[in-house]
Amino acid sequence: MTHIVLRRHKAFTFVEIIIASVISISLAGFIYNVMSWSIGRDKISSHYTESVLEARKILIKIQKELREARDLIYPSTIMTNEMVSTQSLIYKDRNGILKIINFDKQTSQINLYSLPINNSGQISIVNGSIDSTLEGKLKHETSKFILGSNVNEVHFTYRKKKPGVLQFRLKVNSYNLINALRLLNV
Repeated sequence: MTHIVLRRHKAFTFVEIIIASVISISLAGFIYNVMSWSIGRDKISSHYTESVLEARKILIKIQKELREARDLIYPSTIMTNEMVSTQSLIYKDRNGILKIINFDKQTSQINLYSLPINNSGQISIVNGSIDSTLEGKLKHETSKFILGSNVNEVHFTYRKKKPGVLQFRLKVNSYNLINALRLLNV
């Protein structure tokens, strides 16, 4: 008697191949979605961090300048409003130099202008370094220093109830940063 042994070849059936393909494609799609989400979050996070660091640098420059303020001219404590919010500041520093911190919307820059005052109290204009137009806008050549660029908005807020405290809000790339400074010598 002869035994007939049927050998079964080990191979994948068509159904097994389809199931394995569906599982591997689903897994690859899930991994792709997780990776693209992660990369997108990293880009948003780095954009936020860069914007906040840039705004922080600008606020530190403004704060450093305002620490030397001796006489706040605009906005001042003699104004009738309880709270004044403006996009520019005018003050004298400890050397008697009139300084203007101004936000220029057209160039998106915060500029610092320095106007030396002579002994008679008059503004001394050296070599035409600063002039004003008929509209009262400052024209500059060498007396301008840029405190910050790519700024969307700036607001300096001075409250009469808390004299000597100046709050400034800065908006860079749609991110807001707020800081306050006690003006010690004002």
